[in-house]
Amino acid sequence: MAPVLLSQSQSKHLIKKLENAGYQSLQVRSSLIIEFHFKAQDLQVWVDSWPEFTTVLLIKLLPDEKYIHQLCYIFSSDEEKLKELLKTPNLILWGHVIFIACPIKFKAILQEFAEIYGCALTFPNYTFQLHALNRMKSKPWKVPEEVTVSSLTPDQAEAVFNNWEFSSSENKEDELKNIKMLIESYPTLCLFNSEGRLIAYAIGQMYGGMGMLHVEPEYRNRGYGKTVMYLLSQKYSDVGYPAFCLTSPRKYNFKQNT
Repeated sequence: MAPVLLSQSQSKHLIKKLENAGYQSLQVRSSLIIEFHFKAQDLQVWVDSWPEFTTVLLIKLLPDEKYIHQLCYIFSSDEEKLKELLKTPNLILWGHVIFIACPIKFKAILQEFAEIYGCALTFPNYTFQLHALNRMKSKPWKVPEEVTVSSLTPDQAEAVFNNWEFSSSENKEDELKNIKMLIESYPTLCLFNSEGRLIAYAIGQMYGGMGMLHVEPEYRNRGYGKTVMYLLSQKYSDVGYPAFCLTSPRKYNFKQNT
């Protein structure tokens, strides 16, 4: 059976269907919710069949980028159906794609297809932990009196760039453009000290979660990171977004340094 490209109305119905898969579909589902809220453009949602399906490929097109042309998110409960979908000619631009959300169990499948198309996929040698907010169990968090709560603005993109561990001076212009897009498009939250200095922040991400958490070194161990993530998660939940974040061993220990 040929893959099906969903319309916007079908994609919104897909969000409801994906709820049955729980956390396994969280990133694909959250990305769809976020994208539709902000009137997504250049977004394709492919399934192996419709209205019943086992596999979803969410593809974000990046027509203005020089090297990366697609961001891809995968959900599948059937490996064979996933393979069939990946065989579709020109669906995945191998060599110009980043798989933003993909269960590790599909690693071998993606590597196999990449080799067929003369590409090499690289994977981090560590795993990310997913932390999701449960509003029923969430306890109120008191905001420290000495800080001011606000949202980031595009003119603060330079500060974010300088603090981001993945920043590269070679690609500064493109990365600043991307950071400004995130700030303008997705929920953000930041804290200022009594002198008006930016001391902590986090930014909504294209994959649907919260990320890029940063706390200035001299302000760590005071609960400011927890304050940022708690308040940003409330922003997400208040408008119906699933609130979650990913952490990796490469970042500082969240409990000890925020």
